[in-house]
Amino acid sequence: MKRTMIFLLVIIALAAWLGTLAAKDPGYVLVSYDGATLQSGLWVMLALVTAAIFAIYYTIRLFAVGFSMTGKVQHWSQTRKKSRSTNQTGRGLIYLQEGNYARAEKFLVSGAQHHDVSAVNYLAAAKTAEARGDPEKRESYLRLALSADPQASLAVGVAAAEMALDRGDYQQALDLVNDLPQNQKSLIIKRKALFALNEWESLQALMPALKKVGDADVDGLERDVMIQVLRLHHKTSVEKLKLYKKASALIRSDLNVVLELVKWTNDENELEPLLRQYLNSTWQAPVVEKYADIGPATAQRRLKAANKWFKGHDNDGAMYYCIGKLNESLGKQDEAQIAYQRGVELGSRQATKSLANLLAFKGDFEKSNEYYRTVIDSHVP
Repeated sequence: MKRTMIFLLVIIALAAWLGTLAAKDPGYVLVSYDGATLQSGLWVMLALVTAAIFAIYYTIRLFAVGFSMTGKVQHWSQTRKKSRSTNQTGRGLIYLQEGNYARAEKFLVSGAQHHDVSAVNYLAAAKTAEARGDPEKRESYLRLALSADPQASLAVGVAAAEMALDRGDYQQALDLVNDLPQNQKSLIIKRKALFALNEWESLQALMPALKKVGDADVDGLERDVMIQVLRLHHKTSVEKLKLYKKASALIRSDLNVVLELVKWTNDENELEPLLRQYLNSTWQAPVVEKYADIGPATAQRRLKAANKWFKGHDNDGAMYYCIGKLNESLGKQDEAQIAYQRGVELGSRQATKSLANLLAFKGDFEKSNEYYRTVIDSHVP
Protein backbone atom coordinates (compact mmCIF):
# COMPACT_ATOMS: atom_id res chain seq x y z
CA MET A 1 0.00 0.00 0.00
CA LYS A 2 2.83 2.35 0.93
CA ARG A 3 4.65 1.65 -2.32
CA THR A 4 1.48 2.28 -4.33
CA MET A 5 0.99 5.69 -2.72
CA ILE A 6 4.60 6.65 -3.45
CA PHE A 7 4.21 5.49 -7.05
CA LEU A 8 1.01 7.59 -7.49
CA LEU A 9 2.68 10.66 -6.00
CA VAL A 10 5.60 10.25 -8.43
CA ILE A 11 3.17 9.97 -11.36
CA ILE A 12 1.25 13.08 -10.26
CA ALA A 13 4.45 15.02 -9.84
CA LEU A 14 5.71 13.90 -13.25
CA ALA A 15 2.39 14.82 -14.90
CA ALA A 16 2.46 18.24 -13.25
CA TRP A 17 5.98 18.82 -14.40
CA LEU A 18 5.18 17.76 -17.97
CA GLY A 19 2.03 19.95 -17.92
CA THR A 20 4.14 22.92 -16.87
CA LEU A 21 6.56 22.25 -19.72
CA ALA A 22 3.73 21.90 -22.22
CA ALA A 23 2.14 25.18 -21.06
CA LYS A 24 5.46 26.99 -21.23
CA ASP A 25 6.30 25.77 -24.76
CA PRO A 26 3.98 23.41 -26.72
CA GLY A 27 6.75 22.71 -29.27
CA TYR A 28 6.31 21.85 -32.96
CA VAL A 29 6.56 18.59 -34.89
CA LEU A 30 6.36 18.28 -38.70
CA VAL A 31 6.25 14.85 -40.35
CA SER A 32 6.56 14.69 -44.13
CA TYR A 33 6.40 11.54 -46.30
CA ASP A 34 5.86 11.17 -50.03
CA GLY A 35 4.38 14.63 -50.40
CA ALA A 36 2.11 14.34 -47.37
CA THR A 37 2.75 16.31 -44.19
CA LEU A 38 1.54 16.11 -40.63
CA GLN A 39 1.87 18.92 -38.09
CA SER A 40 1.39 18.53 -34.36
CA GLY A 41 2.51 19.87 -31.07
CA LEU A 42 5.49 18.13 -29.54
CA TRP A 43 3.64 17.05 -26.42
CA VAL A 44 0.66 15.81 -28.37
CA MET A 45 2.98 13.74 -30.57
CA LEU A 46 4.75 12.35 -27.54
CA ALA A 47 1.42 11.43 -25.98
CA LEU A 48 0.33 9.65 -29.21
CA VAL A 49 3.62 7.73 -29.46
CA THR A 50 3.35 6.69 -25.81
CA ALA A 51 -0.24 5.61 -26.33
CA ALA A 52 0.77 3.64 -29.45
CA ILE A 53 3.54 1.88 -27.53
CA PHE A 54 1.13 0.90 -24.77
CA ALA A 55 -1.44 -0.23 -27.35
CA ILE A 56 1.10 -2.44 -29.14
CA TYR A 57 2.38 -3.87 -25.85
CA TYR A 58 -1.06 -4.83 -24.57
CA THR A 59 -2.08 -6.21 -27.97
CA ILE A 60 0.94 -8.53 -27.86
CA ARG A 61 0.07 -9.49 -24.29
CA LEU A 62 -3.48 -10.25 -25.37
CA PHE A 63 -2.30 -12.56 -28.16
CA ALA A 64 0.18 -14.22 -25.78
CA VAL A 65 -2.59 -14.90 -23.29
CA GLY A 66 -4.72 -16.28 -26.10
CA PHE A 67 -1.99 -18.63 -27.27
CA SER A 68 -1.30 -19.64 -23.68
CA MET A 69 -4.94 -20.50 -23.15
CA THR A 70 -4.94 -22.53 -26.37
CA GLY A 71 -1.85 -24.44 -25.17
CA LYS A 72 -3.46 -25.06 -21.80
CA VAL A 73 -6.61 -26.33 -23.47
CA GLN A 74 -4.56 -28.63 -25.70
CA HIS A 75 -2.56 -29.86 -22.69
CA TRP A 76 -5.75 -30.49 -20.75
CA SER A 77 -7.20 -32.37 -23.71
CA GLN A 78 -4.05 -34.51 -24.11
CA THR A 79 -3.92 -35.24 -20.39
CA ARG A 80 -7.57 -36.27 -20.43
CA LYS A 81 -7.01 -38.57 -23.41
CA LYS A 82 -3.96 -40.16 -21.79
CA SER A 83 -5.83 -40.67 -18.55
CA ARG A 84 -8.70 -42.32 -20.42
CA SER A 85 -6.21 -44.45 -22.36
CA THR A 86 -4.52 -45.55 -19.13
CA ASN A 87 -7.86 -46.52 -17.63
CA GLN A 88 -8.84 -48.47 -20.74
CA THR A 89 -5.48 -50.26 -20.77
CA GLY A 90 -5.82 -51.22 -17.11
CA ARG A 91 -9.36 -52.45 -17.65
CA GLY A 92 -8.26 -54.44 -20.71
CA LEU A 93 -5.47 -56.14 -18.75
CA ILE A 94 -7.93 -57.06 -16.02
CA TYR A 95 -10.31 -58.57 -18.58
CA LEU A 96 -7.40 -60.48 -20.11
CA GLN A 97 -6.52 -61.94 -16.71
CA GLU A 98 -10.16 -62.87 -16.15
CA GLY A 99 -10.32 -64.65 -19.50
CA ASN A 100 -12.85 -62.23 -21.00
CA TYR A 101 -10.85 -62.00 -24.21
CA ALA A 102 -13.34 -60.17 -26.44
CA ARG A 103 -13.75 -57.26 -24.01
CA ALA A 104 -10.05 -57.29 -23.21
CA GLU A 105 -9.17 -56.86 -26.89
CA LYS A 106 -11.65 -54.00 -27.29
CA PHE A 107 -10.30 -52.04 -24.33
CA LEU A 108 -6.65 -52.74 -25.10
CA VAL A 109 -6.87 -51.62 -28.73
CA SER A 110 -8.89 -48.53 -27.79
CA GLY A 111 -6.44 -47.67 -25.02
CA ALA A 112 -3.44 -47.96 -27.35
CA GLN A 113 -4.32 -44.77 -29.26
CA HIS A 114 -3.02 -42.32 -26.65
CA HIS A 115 -0.99 -44.64 -24.42
CA ASP A 116 2.63 -43.68 -23.80
CA VAL A 117 3.73 -47.30 -24.30
CA SER A 118 1.17 -48.62 -26.77
CA ALA A 119 3.36 -51.65 -27.53
CA VAL A 120 2.16 -53.05 -24.19
CA ASN A 121 -1.45 -52.82 -25.41
CA TYR A 122 -0.72 -54.55 -28.69
CA LEU A 123 1.27 -57.35 -27.03
CA ALA A 124 -1.63 -58.00 -24.66
CA ALA A 125 -4.09 -57.78 -27.56
CA ALA A 126 -2.02 -60.40 -29.40
CA LYS A 127 -2.52 -62.72 -26.43
CA THR A 128 -6.27 -62.18 -26.57
CA ALA A 129 -6.28 -63.04 -30.28
CA GLU A 130 -4.20 -66.14 -29.56
CA ALA A 131 -6.61 -67.21 -26.84
CA ARG A 132 -9.54 -66.78 -29.25
CA GLY A 133 -7.75 -68.82 -31.93
CA ASP A 134 -7.30 -65.93 -34.37
CA PRO A 135 -3.73 -66.21 -35.76
CA GLU A 136 -4.19 -63.40 -38.29
CA LYS A 137 -5.08 -60.84 -35.64
CA ARG A 138 -2.34 -62.17 -33.38
CA GLU A 139 0.30 -61.54 -36.02
CA SER A 140 -1.23 -58.15 -36.84
CA TYR A 141 -1.04 -57.02 -33.22
CA LEU A 142 2.54 -58.24 -32.94
CA ARG A 143 3.47 -56.15 -35.98
CA LEU A 144 1.69 -53.12 -34.49
CA ALA A 145 3.60 -53.58 -31.23
CA LEU A 146 6.90 -53.63 -33.09
CA SER A 147 5.89 -50.63 -35.19
CA ALA A 148 4.83 -48.68 -32.09
CA ASP A 149 8.17 -49.32 -30.39
CA PRO A 150 11.02 -50.79 -32.46
CA GLN A 151 13.06 -51.13 -29.27
CA ALA A 152 10.53 -53.69 -28.02
CA SER A 153 11.70 -56.28 -30.56
CA LEU A 154 12.94 -58.62 -27.82
CA ALA A 155 9.63 -58.41 -25.93
CA VAL A 156 7.68 -59.05 -29.15
CA GLY A 157 9.88 -62.03 -30.03
CA VAL A 158 9.58 -63.52 -26.55
CA ALA A 159 5.79 -63.08 -26.58
CA ALA A 160 5.50 -64.76 -30.00
CA ALA A 161 7.73 -67.66 -28.91
CA GLU A 162 5.79 -68.13 -25.65
CA MET A 163 2.50 -68.27 -27.51
CA ALA A 164 3.90 -70.82 -29.96
CA LEU A 165 5.16 -72.89 -27.02
CA ASP A 166 1.79 -72.75 -25.24
CA ARG A 167 -0.12 -73.93 -28.30
CA GLY A 168 2.30 -76.84 -28.81
CA ASP A 169 4.04 -75.49 -31.90
CA TYR A 170 7.48 -76.33 -30.51
CA GLN A 171 9.43 -76.03 -33.74
CA GLN A 172 8.11 -72.52 -34.39
CA ALA A 173 8.85 -71.56 -30.79
CA LEU A 174 12.41 -72.80 -31.29
CA ASP A 175 12.79 -70.96 -34.60
CA LEU A 176 11.52 -67.73 -33.04
CA VAL A 177 13.68 -67.93 -29.93
CA ASN A 178 16.81 -68.75 -31.94
CA ASP A 179 16.62 -65.25 -33.42
CA LEU A 180 16.55 -63.59 -29.98
CA PRO A 181 19.38 -62.52 -27.68
CA GLN A 182 20.04 -65.01 -24.89
CA ASN A 183 18.59 -64.15 -21.50
CA GLN A 184 16.87 -66.18 -18.81
CA LYS A 185 13.43 -66.01 -20.40
CA SER A 186 14.48 -66.81 -23.98
CA LEU A 187 16.73 -69.66 -22.78
CA ILE A 188 13.94 -71.21 -20.72
CA ILE A 189 11.62 -71.09 -23.74
CA LYS A 190 14.35 -72.74 -25.80
CA ARG A 191 14.88 -75.37 -23.11
CA LYS A 192 11.17 -76.26 -23.05
CA ALA A 193 10.93 -76.42 -26.85
CA LEU A 194 14.01 -78.63 -27.16
CA PHE A 195 12.75 -80.93 -24.40
CA ALA A 196 9.38 -81.31 -26.13
CA LEU A 197 11.16 -82.08 -29.42
CA ASN A 198 13.48 -84.65 -27.74
CA GLU A 199 16.51 -82.70 -28.96
CA TRP A 200 18.75 -84.13 -26.23
CA GLU A 201 22.13 -83.24 -27.68
CA SER A 202 21.07 -79.63 -28.29
CA LEU A 203 19.74 -79.49 -24.75
CA GLN A 204 23.01 -80.79 -23.40
CA ALA A 205 24.88 -78.09 -25.31
CA LEU A 206 22.52 -75.53 -23.77
CA MET A 207 23.32 -76.53 -20.17
CA PRO A 208 26.20 -74.04 -19.60
CA ALA A 209 24.04 -71.11 -20.71
CA LEU A 210 21.13 -72.27 -18.52
CA LYS A 211 23.44 -72.52 -15.52
CA LYS A 212 24.80 -69.06 -16.22
CA VAL A 213 21.34 -67.44 -16.11
CA GLY A 214 20.34 -69.38 -13.00
CA ASP A 215 17.62 -71.70 -14.32
CA ALA A 216 16.18 -73.32 -11.18
CA ASP A 217 15.44 -76.64 -12.95
CA VAL A 218 18.86 -77.09 -14.48
CA ASP A 219 20.24 -79.77 -12.12
CA GLY A 220 17.35 -82.20 -12.58
CA LEU A 221 17.23 -81.39 -16.28
CA GLU A 222 20.95 -82.03 -16.73
CA ARG A 223 20.57 -85.49 -15.19
CA ASP A 224 17.57 -86.37 -17.37
CA VAL A 225 19.29 -85.09 -20.49
CA MET A 226 22.46 -87.05 -19.73
CA ILE A 227 20.38 -90.23 -19.37
CA GLN A 228 18.65 -89.58 -22.69
CA VAL A 229 21.94 -88.84 -24.46
CA LEU A 230 23.42 -92.10 -23.12
CA ARG A 231 20.50 -93.93 -24.74
CA LEU A 232 21.15 -92.49 -28.21
CA HIS A 233 22.02 -95.34 -30.57
CA HIS A 234 24.10 -93.26 -32.95
CA LYS A 235 26.61 -92.36 -30.24
CA THR A 236 29.52 -94.73 -29.67
CA SER A 237 30.65 -96.01 -26.28
CA VAL A 238 33.70 -93.80 -26.50
CA GLU A 239 31.54 -90.71 -27.05
CA LYS A 240 29.23 -91.61 -24.18
CA LEU A 241 32.10 -92.21 -21.79
CA LYS A 242 33.65 -88.89 -22.79
CA LEU A 243 30.37 -87.07 -22.09
CA TYR A 244 30.09 -88.73 -18.70
CA LYS A 245 33.64 -87.74 -17.74
CA LYS A 246 33.00 -84.12 -18.76
CA ALA A 247 29.78 -83.92 -16.72
CA SER A 248 29.62 -82.19 -13.34
CA ALA A 249 30.45 -84.12 -10.15
CA LEU A 250 26.75 -84.05 -9.25
CA ILE A 251 25.82 -85.82 -12.49
CA ARG A 252 28.69 -88.31 -12.32
CA SER A 253 27.61 -89.34 -8.82
CA ASP A 254 23.96 -89.83 -9.75
CA LEU A 255 22.95 -93.50 -9.45
CA ASN A 256 20.58 -93.48 -12.43
CA VAL A 257 23.20 -91.88 -14.68
CA VAL A 258 25.80 -94.48 -13.68
CA LEU A 259 23.41 -97.37 -14.31
CA GLU A 260 22.51 -95.97 -17.75
CA LEU A 261 26.20 -95.57 -18.56
CA VAL A 262 26.83 -99.23 -17.79
CA LYS A 263 23.75 -100.28 -19.75
CA TRP A 264 24.57 -98.37 -22.91
CA THR A 265 28.37 -98.71 -23.10
CA ASN A 266 30.51 -101.81 -23.53
CA ASP A 267 34.08 -100.63 -22.96
CA GLU A 268 35.03 -102.73 -19.94
CA ASN A 269 38.48 -101.22 -19.50
CA GLU A 270 37.00 -97.71 -19.32
CA LEU A 271 34.02 -98.65 -17.17
CA GLU A 272 35.96 -100.52 -14.50
CA PRO A 273 37.93 -97.56 -13.07
CA LEU A 274 34.86 -95.31 -13.26
CA LEU A 275 32.69 -97.76 -11.30
CA ARG A 276 35.48 -98.48 -8.83
CA GLN A 277 35.93 -94.78 -8.17
CA TYR A 278 32.18 -94.38 -7.73
CA LEU A 279 31.97 -97.25 -5.21
CA ASN A 280 34.97 -95.95 -3.29
CA SER A 281 32.98 -92.77 -2.59
CA THR A 282 29.35 -93.97 -2.72
CA TRP A 283 28.28 -97.52 -1.93
CA GLN A 284 25.22 -98.52 -3.95
CA ALA A 285 24.12 -102.17 -4.29
CA PRO A 286 22.93 -101.80 -7.93
CA VAL A 287 26.35 -100.43 -8.93
CA VAL A 288 28.10 -103.25 -7.04
CA GLU A 289 26.10 -105.74 -9.10
CA LYS A 290 26.94 -103.91 -12.33
CA TYR A 291 30.62 -103.88 -11.32
CA ALA A 292 30.45 -107.67 -11.13
CA ASP A 293 28.80 -108.01 -14.55
CA ILE A 294 30.79 -105.76 -16.89
CA GLY A 295 32.93 -108.55 -18.40
CA PRO A 296 35.75 -111.04 -17.91
CA ALA A 297 38.76 -108.99 -19.06
CA THR A 298 39.20 -107.10 -15.78
CA ALA A 299 37.78 -109.80 -13.47
CA GLN A 300 41.02 -110.34 -11.53
CA ARG A 301 41.43 -106.61 -10.90
CA ARG A 302 37.81 -106.29 -9.85
CA LEU A 303 38.02 -109.26 -7.49
CA LYS A 304 40.98 -107.63 -5.77
CA ALA A 305 38.97 -104.43 -5.31
CA ALA A 306 35.93 -106.39 -4.07
CA ASN A 307 38.02 -108.18 -1.43
CA LYS A 308 39.17 -104.78 -0.15
CA TRP A 309 35.57 -103.59 0.13
CA PHE A 310 34.49 -106.80 1.86
CA LYS A 311 35.60 -105.77 5.38
CA GLY A 312 33.31 -102.75 5.34
CA HIS A 313 30.34 -104.44 3.62
CA ASP A 314 30.31 -108.05 4.84
CA ASN A 315 26.55 -107.90 5.55
CA ASP A 316 25.61 -106.75 2.05
CA GLY A 317 24.12 -109.40 -0.25
CA ALA A 318 25.30 -107.48 -3.33
CA MET A 319 28.87 -107.74 -2.01
CA TYR A 320 28.67 -111.56 -1.91
CA TYR A 321 27.04 -111.67 -5.33
CA CYS A 322 29.93 -109.56 -6.71
CA ILE A 323 32.60 -111.83 -5.17
CA GLY A 324 30.77 -114.95 -6.34
CA LYS A 325 30.34 -113.64 -9.89
CA LEU A 326 33.99 -112.65 -10.20
CA ASN A 327 35.21 -115.98 -8.79
CA GLU A 328 32.95 -117.83 -11.22
CA SER A 329 34.28 -115.82 -14.19
CA LEU A 330 37.79 -116.81 -13.10
CA GLY A 331 36.84 -120.51 -12.95
CA LYS A 332 36.67 -120.72 -9.14
CA GLN A 333 33.26 -122.37 -8.92
CA ASP A 334 33.47 -123.60 -5.33
CA GLU A 335 34.44 -120.15 -4.00
CA ALA A 336 31.67 -118.68 -6.16
CA GLN A 337 29.08 -121.13 -4.74
CA ILE A 338 30.02 -120.27 -1.14
CA ALA A 339 29.72 -116.54 -1.87
CA TYR A 340 26.40 -117.00 -3.67
CA GLN A 341 24.95 -119.00 -0.79
CA ARG A 342 25.85 -116.27 1.68
CA GLY A 343 24.32 -113.72 -0.70
CA VAL A 344 21.11 -115.77 -0.82
CA GLU A 345 20.97 -115.76 2.99
CA LEU A 346 21.24 -111.97 2.93
CA GLY A 347 18.36 -111.70 0.41
CA SER A 348 20.28 -111.01 -2.81
CA ARG A 349 18.12 -111.92 -5.80
CA GLN A 350 21.05 -111.77 -8.19
CA ALA A 351 22.98 -114.20 -5.95
CA THR A 352 19.96 -116.54 -5.90
CA LYS A 353 19.70 -116.51 -9.67
CA SER A 354 23.42 -117.06 -10.17
CA LEU A 355 23.50 -119.89 -7.63
CA ALA A 356 20.64 -121.61 -9.48
CA ASN A 357 22.59 -121.33 -12.76
CA LEU A 358 25.80 -122.61 -11.16
CA LEU A 359 24.09 -125.62 -9.57
CA ALA A 360 22.44 -126.47 -12.89
CA PHE A 361 25.86 -126.31 -14.55
CA LYS A 362 27.20 -128.70 -11.90
CA GLY A 363 24.27 -131.09 -12.48
CA ASP A 364 22.41 -130.51 -9.22
CA PHE A 365 19.13 -129.82 -10.99
CA GLU A 366 16.88 -130.47 -8.00
CA LYS A 367 18.60 -127.87 -5.86
CA SER A 368 18.89 -125.54 -8.85
CA ASN A 369 15.12 -125.71 -9.44
CA GLU A 370 14.48 -124.75 -5.82
CA TYR A 371 16.50 -121.57 -6.28
CA TYR A 372 14.84 -120.87 -9.63
CA ARG A 373 11.43 -121.07 -7.94
CA THR A 374 12.68 -118.61 -5.35
CA VAL A 375 13.71 -116.31 -8.18
CA ILE A 376 10.32 -116.63 -9.88
CA ASP A 377 8.44 -116.09 -6.64
CA SER A 378 10.40 -112.92 -5.98
CA HIS A 379 9.68 -111.67 -9.53
CA VAL A 380 13.31 -111.50 -10.53
CA PRO A 381 13.47 -111.05 -14.32
